[in-house]
Amino acid sequence: MLIGLAYVVVKVMNGERVIPRGGFQLTIPGFRGSNFNKRKNRNEGGKWVIDRSLGGRKVWVPDGEASKRGSKLSERSALDEVYFSSTSSSSPTSTSTSTTSRTFEDEDEEKEQQNLPTWWTESLFLRTSIGGIDKQRKSDLLQDAKRSASFLSAARINGVQWTSDMILDFHTACAAALKCYPYEEKNKYRLSIAKSVGPENARVQLYRQASEIAVEDCVGNRSGVSSSFGTEVNIFVVGLSYFLNIPTKTAINIVRSSCAVKIRNLLLESCSAIRKEREGMSSPSADLLLSLFSIVSVLNVFPFTENSAEIEMINEGFKTRITEKERRELVAAYKQISDGVGDKTIEEALR
Repeated sequence: MLIGLAYVVVKVMNGERVIPRGGFQLTIPGFRGSNFNKRKNRNEGGKWVIDRSLGGRKVWVPDGEASKRGSKLSERSALDEVYFSSTSSSSPTSTSTSTTSRTFEDEDEEKEQQNLPTWWTESLFLRTSIGGIDKQRKSDLLQDAKRSASFLSAARINGVQWTSDMILDFHTACAAALKCYPYEEKNKYRLSIAKSVGPENARVQLYRQASEIAVEDCVGNRSGVSSSFGTEVNIFVVGLSYFLNIPTKTAINIVRSSCAVKIRNLLLESCSAIRKEREGMSSPSADLLLSLFSIVSVLNVFPFTENSAEIEMINEGFKTRITEKERRELVAAYKQISDGVGDKTIEEALR
């Protein structure tokens, strides 16, 4: 009592308040005062947040102080977000739905801005869905697609080379499974299928293998229904990039790289044929014509734009391997049989 009386006297002498504003409040656990104070603060308005400075404990921040402490507090947890979505005017669920429900017109506009190549043609199944399929059938088709993806993943782990039949089976299973759903659900399920194939580097490796097979089909003049995939190779690789969840620009660069490597090799073979002609042949050899026709077939399906990086790399590599005279002869020989297909590309590669 003496100590308390001395405390009051010192407060009065210093002109300080003895009784705090709002009166004394009990904060002993288990008593009414503690729970009452929490309900009082909750009624004032605010939010529960996770304070990292307090070891991740949740603290109640009134509306008046939320702006002051906002920079020190981490984001709300997932459960808090669900709780507040019921009282807020714009819930996370509605925001997510508005984000994913994009129309094809918006995507077409984005593709025009990306300046996609002319060979980038989407399959029609991406824009259509088949109704009247029961839930069990849908589930079975989806499991078949994931099983095919897991088969590709197991082949990679075991060191088995991917074949065109394996890739075609995966493409067919994905198309059969996803055609049962509208566009928004297609996007959701194809992501789960892509994860079954493996990490991103595995999917990129698989896509590169498919693009090399497609280019080889072009070389053999089998780029249509007679290809290894049973359809136009450009449509197939576009659909495969969708199933594997590979970004559009990455997929385009992979296909262009496969085409550039093949064109470079064919140009070297053509140059070798020209050198053999000098040994006594008076007319173009069959090897030269075959190589040049193969280049025409590749550029007819996968044309390059002007000043492309891949063709520029071919040009840099040829500066020390092919003479200027041989370049002129190759360009002239190519234009004789190309019918205007890829003339500028070959000129850039051999200039």
